[in-house]
Amino acid sequence: MDRGVSERRRVRAEILEQIPLAQGEHVLSILCDVAGNWLVPTERSLYQHADHSWTRIGWEQVTRVHWDESRNVLELAVLTPQRPRPIALQLTESSPLVELARERVASTILLTTHVSLGDRGGARVRARRAPGSEQTVWQVTLDRHVDPSDSAIVAEIETALRELSGTLGA
Repeated sequence: MDRGVSERRRVRAEILEQIPLAQGEHVLSILCDVAGNWLVPTERSLYQHADHSWTRIGWEQVTRVHWDESRNVLELAVLTPQRPRPIALQLTESSPLVELARERVASTILLTTHVSLGDRGGARVRARRAPGSEQTVWQVTLDRHVDPSDSAIVAEIETALRELSGTLGA
């Protein structure tokens, strides 16, 4: 057997041993960024190895996927409780990870709509489902200058979510 093939199998086995995969989660690929950090996409998430630890990014948490061809950078916007957090993955070239990320993120989106909040602005509402889950997760992004502490705004959004949930049967 070719020594290179044997070495790749050994490295793959070591990586698979380290990743904290959820039960039933399957590795789709094993890649490296230009800094030598491992990137391991599964059908449910992207695992990134840096600084001796693994970070899991669920595809349902990613709000934007952008490939910057001039810099060979895959840019992901990942939801946090406050606002999307940008993650930039510098790849060696156009990678299968770009299309894989786009496809996996799109597969989590059940509904995207804009809800009007009268003269106070609006909110973008997304219904998403994590791969392997039956639970619908609602994500609400308020337009700039909309006050999230305004009880009337909160009530309007709750009403809109109930109505939208009914249309999805969620």
